[in-house]
Amino acid sequence: MTANADGILKMFACALACAGASVALAAGKPFDAPERNIRNFNAAWTFAKDAEAPRTVDLPHDWAVDYPFTEKVAGCEGRLPYHGRGVYRKSFALTADELKGRTYLEIDGAMCHSSVWLNGKQVSGDRPYGYISYSVELTKFLKGAGEKNDLEVVLDTPPKSTRYYSGAGLYRDVRLVTVPNFHVAYNGVRVRTQPLADGRAKVIADVTVEGAVGPRTLMMDCHVYKNGKAVEMQSRNYVMPDGGGKPLPPQTVSMELVVDHPELWSPETPHLYELEVEVLLRNVNYDKVRTRFGIRTPTWDPKTGFSLNGVHRQMKGACLHHDFGPLGGAFHVDAARRQLKIMKEMGADAIRTTHNPPDPKFLDLCDEMGFMVMDEAFDMWELQKNDNDYHVEFPEWHERDIGDFVKRDRNHPCVMIWSIGNEVQEHTADPARGYRIGTNLVEIVHRYDDRPTTVACWCPIALTNGMQNICEVMGANYLPWWYQGFIRDNPDKLIIGTETESVLSSRGVYFFPWPEKPNNAFKDDPQPFFYGKGPDGKGNWGLRPEVWNFIFKDGQVSGYDVCCYQADINHPPDSQFKYQDLEPRCCGMFTWTGIDYLGEPTPYGGDGEKARSAYYGACDLCGFPKDRFWLFKSNWKRDVPTAHLLPHWNWKAGMTIPVHLYSSGDEAELFVNGKSQGVRKRSKQQYRFAWDAVAYDPGAIKVVVRKDGKAWATDEVKTAGAPARVVQELDYKGDKLCYWKFTVVDKDGVVCPTAAVKLSFKGKLAGVCNGDPTDWTPFKSAHVTTFNGLAQAITWGEALAATADGLPVVEK
Repeated sequence: MTANADGILKMFACALACAGASVALAAGKPFDAPERNIRNFNAAWTFAKDAEAPRTVDLPHDWAVDYPFTEKVAGCEGRLPYHGRGVYRKSFALTADELKGRTYLEIDGAMCHSSVWLNGKQVSGDRPYGYISYSVELTKFLKGAGEKNDLEVVLDTPPKSTRYYSGAGLYRDVRLVTVPNFHVAYNGVRVRTQPLADGRAKVIADVTVEGAVGPRTLMMDCHVYKNGKAVEMQSRNYVMPDGGGKPLPPQTVSMELVVDHPELWSPETPHLYELEVEVLLRNVNYDKVRTRFGIRTPTWDPKTGFSLNGVHRQMKGACLHHDFGPLGGAFHVDAARRQLKIMKEMGADAIRTTHNPPDPKFLDLCDEMGFMVMDEAFDMWELQKNDNDYHVEFPEWHERDIGDFVKRDRNHPCVMIWSIGNEVQEHTADPARGYRIGTNLVEIVHRYDDRPTTVACWCPIALTNGMQNICEVMGANYLPWWYQGFIRDNPDKLIIGTETESVLSSRGVYFFPWPEKPNNAFKDDPQPFFYGKGPDGKGNWGLRPEVWNFIFKDGQVSGYDVCCYQADINHPPDSQFKYQDLEPRCCGMFTWTGIDYLGEPTPYGGDGEKARSAYYGACDLCGFPKDRFWLFKSNWKRDVPTAHLLPHWNWKAGMTIPVHLYSSGDEAELFVNGKSQGVRKRSKQQYRFAWDAVAYDPGAIKVVVRKDGKAWATDEVKTAGAPARVVQELDYKGDKLCYWKFTVVDKDGVVCPTAAVKLSFKGKLAGVCNGDPTDWTPFKSAHVTTFNGLAQAITWGEALAATADGLPVVEK
């Protein structure tokens, strides 16, 4: 077929499609245009760290979790050896057809200071920011058809480069991509949607192409698909400018399409569409890419707050770090889907990607599962938080990094707002400098996208020192008492709880004696226990020495969800709920955090202390819910019957126990072995029920909850006997990873709430964990001891044999 005939057939196909006909494009491709070929490049790399012997690994790979915990790495950094020099090597060959085009290596994340080498020559310079995705062209360094090419990716992560666990290595996906010489650029498609007055939706496609030599005519086709079915198609021609026979700089071509009866994206109905872009340049080169998007209308109005698709709502969000506990920073879709599933069960409809760009597939999952996202770029600007963190690179790299970040993520319907920084030092130490940097970052973001921006500030002074004028939405960390006053004083601004509470707790841990007036902790006084200095008389712990032992002991934190760390900013969730309910113009909240993470083991992160992971989560490092999970669920799912009693009911005779209830009901009666302990009724802005002095009597405590005078929910906690067996159950089955939960129970099946039983495993293990922040059992071990009756094993595939010291293991 001649080139001219092929072009005529293409135009004929477009005409039929525009007229509503369904037609297949002519078979074949232009004679010298290799098709876009995306090759997964994750398998069988040779890896060596520092002077160690090479070994074979598959990506994503976090080298640090392959090693034991160490005192040589600070607790805030996770006690794992993430720093060092790592080299990943892989060989490949290309066909003659592939060599007609251009070849790129796409890296979704490499921690950090990564450089790419091919056949002994350096292809790319240092790319310092380990969370950013980037593409490197390999074309001119390639050998001939069928010949072996030797690829190296070199990483060099300095110590003290993070204040929490960063991960290590090639910890996200890598792809080898071959494209025609003329092609759609990397992250070169931008999709925007706008509602039309007649109920339809406009879809605007901005497509950047590169590799053209003008003047030539570009033909571009755009198809919109829903569930694999084409719902709209447009075509246009664009005359490339005359470049004097030299390759042109990238060119952007725009096209508008209209979708009838659009199905809108929201957390409740996460409908997705797909845009297919096809480009043809005088039948010489041809490329095709697909981009997923959603149609939705977020509205940020200072007078009313945040709305989505015309419905007012406040985001019910959780902050999530990027690690997956025993898997480290290596990104696995199964692990991320499981985390999001747990957050959905808790009632969350939003996620903040703290404090860095996430893996792009994480946003794919948020699109699919229905989570609104605050997409965050940086944890610091020019002023440091640790010696070798990103502040060193910020002056040179911030513009490129945030531009690449926005261009990569802007088509995701889940992304509602961009965060340009978290608790940056400038906002208190040098606000004028912070204003200069922040306004520059906002300008860069808006070069590529029109969604609003925020910067998360933790100190009240940032509400008035100029930082409040940087972004469209003021980000407030731990400042719910200031919401109403800020809105009054800034009528053209919005505010959102970018980070809230910071309550500390260990799963299943409760310390006594209880304070004299515990209810103050979650009523009007947000921090009754926190003033003065720590028990050593130093620092700003803000804790009265006389209450230290019922909060912190033995490396653990009591689990009544009132224990905070910094008196001036942290508070229980009840305070956030209260002030958010009082101010509907607040756009929502992001609790710190949804799930525990590696590093930042406040308050036990000092030298000589064993803790290596955080206590902030509503779930522990395994993803097992702590009690606070149900506090959020009962508030975020107020129409769902919920009742959760704490603590467990295995105590000593003569003890007096505070019993709390998290419930979505409005009235509750507690019983101890059938004897009523009284009725509690919910008052306005009250978010839990409490019986502060219940005499311990072995047996069972039970609560009956009513709502609007009718039975609503119930919960019962029984006294457990001696451990009798371990129950093994498949807690989550992914496409590749399986999560196993092990529970120690007595002869009647009651969970033994303090049991510590050693488990041993045979299978293809990916990691083990028990949720104890002080446990230094290596994640790659074949054994683990239960923490308060629970433990976890993660396997590749569904085969796992487990044994327990002194007890039978029974599969559920």
